[in-house]
Amino acid sequence: MRPLVHPSIEDVSVEAILHALADPVRVAI
Repeated sequence: MRPLVHPSIEDVSVEAILHALADPVRVAI
């Protein structure tokens, strides 16, 4: 399993994380 390349936590806003998760959650529903 390759390590994921991602920006530091400080660079990722909560809004960005929620937005990224929004689509999979809607599809699951």
